[in-house]
Amino acid sequence: MKRIFWLMFPLAIGGVLSISERVVAQTAGIEGEVIVVQPDGSRVPAVNALIELYRLDVRGKYQTKTDKRGHFAHIGLPYGRYAIIVSGEGLTPYYEYNVRIPPPGEATLRRTIEMVPGDGRRPTLEEIQQAVARSGQAGAAVPQMTEAERKRLEEQARQVEEQRKRAARDEEMIKQFNAANELARAGKYEEAIPLYKSALETSPDHPQLYVVLIRMAEAYHNLGVERFNNREREAAKDAFNLAVETARKAIAMIPSDKPEQKPEYHGLLCRSLAVVATYLDSSRLPEAIAAHEELMALQTTPADRARTQVQIAKIYLDMAKSEEAIAAYRKALEMDSNNLDALFGLGNALAQSPDPAKYPEALAVLKEFVEKAKRDPQRANQVQQANEMIAAFSQFLEEQKQEKKQRRRP
Repeated sequence: MKRIFWLMFPLAIGGVLSISERVVAQTAGIEGEVIVVQPDGSRVPAVNALIELYRLDVRGKYQTKTDKRGHFAHIGLPYGRYAIIVSGEGLTPYYEYNVRIPPPGEATLRRTIEMVPGDGRRPTLEEIQQAVARSGQAGAAVPQMTEAERKRLEEQARQVEEQRKRAARDEEMIKQFNAANELARAGKYEEAIPLYKSALETSPDHPQLYVVLIRMAEAYHNLGVERFNNREREAAKDAFNLAVETARKAIAMIPSDKPEQKPEYHGLLCRSLAVVATYLDSSRLPEAIAAHEELMALQTTPADRARTQVQIAKIYLDMAKSEEAIAAYRKALEMDSNNLDALFGLGNALAQSPDPAKYPEALAVLKEFVEKAKRDPQRANQVQQANEMIAAFSQFLEEQKQEKKQRRRP
C-alpha cells in the first residue's frame, strides 16, 4: 500500500501541474500603435482611438484605447481567433477579421495600424462580418478615400490650420492691445500708439478691431492735449487730426448689432474736432458742428441731446461768435430747461454780445442761474463768476440809466 501511495503522489502532482499549464496557456495579448496618415502625407499618433476585440471561436468582447502616443496594449486575452475593429473621432474605421491571437509560448501579437481621416463612425461586428462576406477577404481592410473625400479633408485641414493661425494672431493682438492700454493709462501716449498700430497689423481681420482704433484715437486726442498745453501747436494739431481720422475709421467699423457704442465713439470725434476748430484751424468749424449734430441724432434722451447742443454753443462762444452761441444755447434750453450749463452759457453769450440791448437779459439769465445753482457745491466757481458779472452789469446798467437821466435834463 505504501508503495502504491508513493507512486500515486507524483502522478497527482503531475496532474495538477498539467492542469495549471493548460489554464495559463489560454491567455495571450496584443499591443501596437495606431497612426493617422493625413492628406498631406504626414503621420501623427491616433489619440484615444478605440480598439475593440471580438472573439470569433467563442463569444467574447474586449476593448482598450490608445494613449497620447497612439500606443495600445491588451494582455490576458484568451488565445484564439478575433475580429479587430479600430475607430475614433474624425477617423475612417479600420478592421481585421479572423486574426489569430497566439498563446503565451509564442510572441505577443504586434500591430502598427494606419488609419485615415474620416467621419468617425464606429462599426458593429455584424457590419464587419457582412463586409467580409461581400468582399470574401478576411484580412486587414483599410477603406480608401475617394478623390472628393481627399479634397474635402484637405480643405478641412486648411481651415483648421487657418483657424489656428488666426487664434495665434488674435492672442498676440490682445496682448499688444492690453500693453498699449497700460501705457496710455500711465500717460505714455507716444509709446502706446505704436503698440496700438502693431495690434491692428497683427490681426487686421479681427471682428473687434474698432475697439483698438477708438482707444488709439483716444491716445492721439490726449497726446494732442498734452502738446497743446506745452504750446506745441503744430504737433498738437497733427495729433488731433489723427484722432479725428482714427475715430472716423472706428465709427465706420462698428457692427450693426452694436448701435449702443456709436454715441461714445462719436463723442470722442466731437471733442477732438471741437479743439481743432476752436483753437487750431477755424476752417474746421462746419465739420465740428456737423459731427455734433450727428451725435445728437444718435442720442435717445432730451438731456443727452441738450448736453451736445451746449457743446455746439460753447464752440461758437469760444470762437467769439456770440450771436450763433446765443441761438445754440436757447435751443439747448428748449431741449432741457433745467440744463444749468446752457443757462450759464446763455448768460455769458448775452454778456459778450456787441448789442447793449441784450445786457438786461444777460443780467436776468445770470440771476436765474445763481438762484438755481447756488446750492450745488460743484458749481461754486460758476456761481462766483456769475455774481461778479451780475455786479458788473448792474453797475453798468445803473450808470447807463443815470446818463440817460442827465441827458434828459434841460
